[in-house]
Amino acid sequence: MTRPTRTILTLTVLAAAFAAACSSEPVEPLGSPSLPASFGAAASPTVGQRIWVAVLAEGADADALEGDLGSAQQAVGEYLAARIVITEPSCYEGLGPEVEGPSIVAIQDAAEHGVHAMFLEITDEPLFFGPVTLRC
Repeated sequence: MTRPTRTILTLTVLAAAFAAACSSEPVEPLGSPSLPASFGAAASPTVGQRIWVAVLAEGADADALEGDLGSAQQAVGEYLAARIVITEPSCYEGLGPEVEGPSIVAIQDAAEHGVHAMFLEITDEPLFFGPVTLRC
């Protein structure tokens, strides 16, 4: 095979591969456009499970955090709102010392990237973001 023939053949194969890759239909993600499509589809975390948590707010009691909870849930949409909870810090083994309140608003899930994407919809800097063990 001559060099011009190989070049034409190579360009033809590349053009066909490019056309095939561009012809597939886009997949619409669930939830917010910046959140992974798979996030939110998993079952709720269970006691003893290693999960990821982002603490968004802390307060004297659960009632004081209802506004923060509602704002956070509204920011991520109805489908993902169940991942945001009001709880006690003692429910998470491994929280950093920066979390002191007796009640907190937290995003929790097994997927690090999903929790990260969710807190970015709400705030640039959560009080805490990291892996913990669920205790209650």
